[in-house]
Amino acid sequence: MTSSTSQEAARLADTLRSESKFLGFDALAITDAGRLAREDFFDRWLRRGFGGKMSYLYRNRNPRIDPRRAWPEVKSVVTLAMNYHTGVEPAAEKSRNGKDGRPIGAVSRYAWGRDYHRVIRKRLIKLARTVEESGLGRAVKCYVDTGPVIEREWAARSGLGWIGKNTLVLNSELGSWFFLGILLLNVELPSDGPQSELCGTCTRCIQACPTGALIQPVHLIPEH
Repeated sequence: MTSSTSQEAARLADTLRSESKFLGFDALAITDAGRLAREDFFDRWLRRGFGGKMSYLYRNRNPRIDPRRAWPEVKSVVTLAMNYHTGVEPAAEKSRNGKDGRPIGAVSRYAWGRDYHRVIRKRLIKLARTVEESGLGRAVKCYVDTGPVIEREWAARSGLGWIGKNTLVLNSELGSWFFLGILLLNVELPSDGPQSELCGTCTRCIQACPTGALIQPVHLIPEH
């Protein structure tokens, strides 16, 4: 990459950050497209049956580990986070019984609004246009929990957060209540460094797991 091209790529990265904020994303991080370092962990995880009935995880292994195997032109992976914390505590969480005494089910906050797949995908497409308008490249693919990419791993690799002992991506400012979206670009952008893992010796998530499904750090038993 020449000096001028490098400067243009840096400007594009800055533009993507500001545009992502305008579109409603809360964080953006960039890394190079390459082989994921935790490939062995993923394979062991699948062999132990931790994927449960999510059969799609057992398909398309190669692009999950390295997107270049499916799309050789991919050079950068952009990971975005969108907070879904509502700040409002529903009555169903305050009391498990309704006025008639019958139990009330609690619905996860991420499902309160419109289908997040559609909401975020539309915004990713708009962000992808920013890349095309730059003249430097284009978005090869954009995914919101729908393609053969391991969003959590890319979020950790890019520095958007770290993988906590509860198996979720944790961000020091956003916590863990956010959706992830992915843009695969055919242009090389400057990478952000990975974020330090800040869980330390804390095991509160394992102790608090109501079903005991968290048997050890980053190991969640399906259908427990």
